[in-house]
Amino acid sequence: MCFRVDEERVKEVGPDRACAEWLLRSGARVKWMGMEYWHTDYNSLPPSNFDRYKIEEIDATGSSIMGIGFPHLKGLRHVRRIILHDCRYLYDDALEYLPLVKDTLQYLQLSNCGDITNRGLVPLTQLSNLKQLILFQLPEVRNRQEAEWMLQKACPIVKVEKDATGWSRDKLKDLFVGLKIENEKGKLTDSQKKIKGKFEIPNLSEENEPSEIDNTAKAEMNKVVQTSTGTSGSSAGVRIPTTTVTMKEKFKCTLADLYRALTVKGLVQVYCGSDIVFEPAKGERFVLMGGNITGEFIDLIPEKKLSMRWRMKTWPDEHYSVVTIELEEADDCTRLTLKQTGIPAGEVDRTKEGWQLNFWQRIKQAFGFEARLY
Repeated sequence: MCFRVDEERVKEVGPDRACAEWLLRSGARVKWMGMEYWHTDYNSLPPSNFDRYKIEEIDATGSSIMGIGFPHLKGLRHVRRIILHDCRYLYDDALEYLPLVKDTLQYLQLSNCGDITNRGLVPLTQLSNLKQLILFQLPEVRNRQEAEWMLQKACPIVKVEKDATGWSRDKLKDLFVGLKIENEKGKLTDSQKKIKGKFEIPNLSEENEPSEIDNTAKAEMNKVVQTSTGTSGSSAGVRIPTTTVTMKEKFKCTLADLYRALTVKGLVQVYCGSDIVFEPAKGERFVLMGGNITGEFIDLIPEKKLSMRWRMKTWPDEHYSVVTIELEEADDCTRLTLKQTGIPAGEVDRTKEGWQLNFWQRIKQAFGFEARLY
């Protein structure tokens, strides 16, 4: 797949959307301006007619991007950071297009790309606003000192680094800091005990099998971490007075678009935040709104119906309501009907307000479902 620039597509959806399509289909990922999470799923891209999303960061680690697609950078006005690591199909010609984003680009990493030569580094001298340049594992670049001198002479403010330690540290933080582990059936017990140990990886620049990594913390961790034997049985774990709420809402979009907005993780993150656990499948658990909402999918009928066990963090322990959402497409909109049973007495107004403010309004604003799309 070449992914040559389609000018008609760029005119139709804008340069940021068109570039994101190329990057994601090539195995790269993007970060939108003002958002914390990385977007990796092509099928969960925002609606084509919605131009709020601007690419701020690009991470092409391990992707199949090639020079023929780099003209997609034309028209991008907010790209601040680009990582080109382990790109097997990357040649010197691709780097000639990086000056297209020179006005905003501040950070560039070029590493483990075996076909990049000294000629490929020449266009980097045009990156006048670059503040940090990381170069390592470029075997075809000869006389590294001369190349670095050339770059620093052209861009005096740039800091050229040859050590991958900083990148490795940032990558590990990105992968593990804030990571939450959810057990499908029960829940992991908390412990105040601190676990110490180390992971010894023979060579960070190579791929290592799990068996090759020496983990001295594992034995101690296994003593502490235990899963609950409880199951996700009935809706309510305790008996309390409850009530039922029914809500109806109209969205100016197709039924398919609304269903995607409710079930595709990348889209749910847009209005629920990046820190979510979400796998839309029967029996799978979800965690939304920073842990304030938790539950489990009961059933999903594509583009028709969703059923979930649902609870708020402030509700009595183990008490769940049951939420059923049904969708129906009309001539000029899609109608949503929500029925929620088992809501604790006294929580009705707060529940209605939560759906209205945190879901319906945010979805409409995020994806433009307030304006007619037909």
